[in-house]
Amino acid sequence: MRWRRGVAIAASVLLAACAARETTSELPVLAGRIVWATAMHPEDCTPSRCQATFQLEIHNPTDTDAAVVSCDLVRADGPIDRIPVTDGVPIVVRSGGTQLIRASSLMDLSPRSLRRLHGERIRCADVLDDRP
Repeated sequence: MRWRRGVAIAASVLLAACAARETTSELPVLAGRIVWATAMHPEDCTPSRCQATFQLEIHNPTDTDAAVVSCDLVRADGPIDRIPVTDGVPIVVRSGGTQLIRASSLMDLSPRSLRRLHGERIRCADVLDDRP
């Protein structure tokens, strides 16, 4: 019972900190690209929707470590799609470093369109930024 109370308190503190941070400042954006993208189970795809797996390369040019939970696919020919990087636990991208991350997401794209995402740009927000 005590561990549940501790988890609940920790979750409340984290949520409050994140909510306050989002309203007080704009989060820095890290650049990156899609190294590769493919359908996880092509036989289960529809012509316009597919469960995809990606390898993402995220660059952190800042002087502090960054924490990323999702990235946005930046496409000139259509809407921006969100790619979840984790199930909630942030991935750390070290200061001045580059991180390769494998992610998956249900996308409104065909298997052929997924393969065309190779090299496309992504933007990832540092969700735990503590810079003024």
